[in-house]
Amino acid sequence: MRRFCRPVGSLLSISILAVFIVSPLGASQGTPHFPLRAAWYVKEQPGGYEAATLPDDLRTLQQRLCPSHILLRVPIYQSNKISNDPRRDPARTTSDATLARAIAAVHALGLKTILLPALWVDDGTWAGAIAPANISQWFARWREIVLYYARLAQTANVDVLLIGAELVTTQRYSSEWERVAREVRTVFRNRVSYSANWWFDRAGFQDVLGMRQWALLDYIGITAYFELTNKNDPTVAELRSAWQKDRHGQNVLSDLDALRQRYNKPLVFWELGYQSRDGMNISPWDFTKATPVDEQEQADAYQAFFEVFSGRTGFLGFGLFAHQVTLPKDAVGYDVLGKLAETVIARRHCGR
Repeated sequence: MRRFCRPVGSLLSISILAVFIVSPLGASQGTPHFPLRAAWYVKEQPGGYEAATLPDDLRTLQQRLCPSHILLRVPIYQSNKISNDPRRDPARTTSDATLARAIAAVHALGLKTILLPALWVDDGTWAGAIAPANISQWFARWREIVLYYARLAQTANVDVLLIGAELVTTQRYSSEWERVAREVRTVFRNRVSYSANWWFDRAGFQDVLGMRQWALLDYIGITAYFELTNKNDPTVAELRSAWQKDRHGQNVLSDLDALRQRYNKPLVFWELGYQSRDGMNISPWDFTKATPVDEQEQADAYQAFFEVFSGRTGFLGFGLFAHQVTLPKDAVGYDVLGKLAETVIARRHCGR
């Protein structure tokens, strides 16, 4: 699960972008359908993707949410905040055989796959706050892991490989990430991206803007838990406006345009999600909040997102976070099946 911790001091293979109707800043003309519409389907336990329900789960997601891609996440582990030892753990990391079967099940439905090796830290540190004692050693290990999954992804015909997500404290090492990207290209021939965490201030945005590694990737990717308003139950209009003036006064749309224009790459929100709880728009990343059920606010946040980003120049799509294996319904969770948000999403993507 992603978290955002403030410093103490401070889903493809689309070969043409002609599907976009070019519109000026702030416009939302054109088709409401995104070329890339991914649904996260996850389970951290080693045998999670071995569930007997997997084919039916995927079919349900396909029929009810109409995604183009399914995003599968494989957990990678690190001992503690300062260690240099990211690793595949045979006791906890999804086995290659299980992962390959899950990918094949997605393809059997005519959908495409996105694969994300995601870092988990055993001492509870958020992956975005790691501080490896030896950054060169850390990158050597991470590069080895990503190349391992790049080879697996090539064999399994994965459409998009994400070479990392939310590794905020490592992102400034552009040369190291450029090496990762170049070496991945030698073994994986489809699309490659990364998911940078959202920002709450100008320093955070400048860090993402300064990531030279974007130039070597196919898409600029963002984990998009931007804090929208300061109130519970904002209207759709207020949520729409928040993308140009969020609760920190930021014009996120302007930032995204600056990022896209600097690197001349399309944008994807690899992770986008809202809980069905009251006030979730204030800090969408914070899954620990104990507020009451509110399906309407979740639905309104998605409605506002679609109205702002549909047909937006250079915006390719998003990854809907998240549904768990067996598709359990969490009354206040990020899942949308059986909630008001499902209707909003299906109306946009399934024509109903």
